[in-house]
Amino acid sequence: MQFFGHLHQTSQSVVLGADDCYPAFEAFYRAHMHQWPKRVGASRYLAKNNYLVSRLAYLVRRFDQARVIVMVRDPVAHVASMIKQQRLFTQGLRHNPAGIRYLRRVGHYEFGPLRQAIHLTDAEAVARIEAAWASGDEVLGWAQYWAMVYGYLAHLLATDDWLQARCMVVWYETLCNQPQQTLEAMLAFCRLPLASYPLEAMAASMAAPTYYRPDFNEAALACIRQQTSAVVERLGALNTTGTTDATGAMGAMDVQVL
Repeated sequence: MQFFGHLHQTSQSVVLGADDCYPAFEAFYRAHMHQWPKRVGASRYLAKNNYLVSRLAYLVRRFDQARVIVMVRDPVAHVASMIKQQRLFTQGLRHNPAGIRYLRRVGHYEFGPLRQAIHLTDAEAVARIEAAWASGDEVLGWAQYWAMVYGYLAHLLATDDWLQARCMVVWYETLCNQPQQTLEAMLAFCRLPLASYPLEAMAASMAAPTYYRPDFNEAALACIRQQTSAVVERLGALNTTGTTDATGAMGAMDVQVL
């Protein structure tokens, strides 16, 4: 938020590209990634941030030992989850101006009254999404948003072999249905030692949520499938299993997962 004032404006692209260079930010971020693990007694730095999709090409070029796990969820379940989150944030912040100020300060514009679409170079797509939300059509807006974000990602990985070798697309449903095998593949991709992790216990704790289920009618389901099916196929066609060895042998302690 301090280094990039334009990152939450829908009027212009917020993408940071492979050739971009921001020395002041890079020095700050590199120091943060080295200092924070030491403060908490950790050996690696892990960042979970949905906004990183707009910065992957830039960040992975600057931190070339990083490995990226891209989680993808079935669009119907994902749209249902995002609608639920939007409702919870909106209700929780209705009479909470301090909460709104906090979200603005930390740059959280995904849900609630501050919601804004990430501008990923396609101004017309952003306009359609914002218009759908403004009209109250949450299903259409979120389905279009899913398609825009993952469509951008699919294009980025398909056109950048260097980046694709450092990214692994993992379907959430596969993780839930085959947790141990998927965890093993993820750890291997990140060059982390399998023996250091209690994989059986970790796998046993993973399952699809049962506390809510999508209750879309046929029209809503058709809308989601229509908006997202092409992108689902594009993601499925990507070879992002981490089989390409672009950097040679790498020690597990050196891996930084963004």
